[in-house]
Amino acid sequence: MAPPIAAEAKYSQGDRVRHASFGEGTVMESTLTRRGEEEVKVTFDEKGMKVLLGALAPMEILARAT
Repeated sequence: MAPPIAAEAKYSQGDRVRHASFGEGTVMESTLTRRGEEEVKVTFDEKGMKVLLGALAPMEILARAT
């Protein structure tokens, strides 16, 4: 089964997030791909930079960027 296609970006640059495996981090960039998937670049405090698909690697938003 295919992941749901994002109609709009869920994550924004500067958001603080928590991922189950990578821990807490800051969103550096969020873009929608041509296929409508959200690609999120996050710098995690302990694991460094990761590029994730929002639908496949859901993250809890801890604080929104202002």
